[in-house]
Amino acid sequence: RSIMINNSYMRLVSSMNRTVAAPSSYLVDDYSPSVAYSTQKIRGSATNIVRLRRTSDQAESDFSASDLTDGTATTWTGANNGHIVKWYNQGTGGSTYDLVQATAANQPKLIDVGTVILRNGIPSAYFDQNDYIEVSNTPLGQTDFSLFGVSSSFATNTIGTVFASSNTGNVGARIYQDTRSIKRNLFITNTSGTGYAADMSTTRTTAQTLTLLSGFVDSSKGMSSFDNSATGATNTFTGTFSNTGIYLGRTGGATYLKGCISEFILFATDEITNRSAIETNINDRYTIY
Repeated sequence: RSIMINNSYMRLVSSMNRTVAAPSSYLVDDYSPSVAYSTQKIRGSATNIVRLRRTSDQAESDFSASDLTDGTATTWTGANNGHIVKWYNQGTGGSTYDLVQATAANQPKLIDVGTVILRNGIPSAYFDQNDYIEVSNTPLGQTDFSLFGVSSSFATNTIGTVFASSNTGNVGARIYQDTRSIKRNLFITNTSGTGYAADMSTTRTTAQTLTLLSGFVDSSKGMSSFDNSATGATNTFTGTFSNTGIYLGRTGGATYLKGCISEFILFATDEITNRSAIETNINDRYTIY
């Protein structure tokens, strides 16, 4: 039998007249993405998930997911801001894919004047159209990959980059947060400069509202997108794209995000057959739709 506790499951296994409690279920434990950044604990063995910089004295400290919600982090910052210096990878790829931003002026904010920034009641990193966090390493290939992002835009009629695979020009694979009528989601520009879009199913123009965006590329370079679990557009790209790292909050061009990112998941495999289950796991925690 299964018992639900805080949207996780504890499986009870009876053996030799004993009941043994198995560990709680987490997204990374169940589906094994290479890359997983979240303001929540989404891997059973995860400890610290972010390192913050305190604006009062520039001190830095690591924090767990519970530290962000139980007052530990805000006690440390006091009535000051807390900016993300490092966002730890909870995925199976390990610290190779930890995101870092050493430049204070470009660090996304998680605590604003002593208050944790929230979306849907859950901590969320705010990117102020100049912020980004990155790592020059990636498990992403040219085909067979999957992307899931939980993000929001600060305003209507804007577009911002949630994820990009390159920081050089408007090339590479991207996930956009788009509150315009154009409905961009998964977008790939090849090295010849040709762009291919797999857009959202519908316009989503409401500001400061979380959206679950997912995009998939199969072995034949077929692209497909989903938004809040609704089926979006498909496309097929040709050629190759620039693929140099993982960049959250900007692409190599000027399309910075002004909004929030709560979670970003990357699989170096085509997980479209598990899409619904993965999206359900994410939505159960954020209650987006």
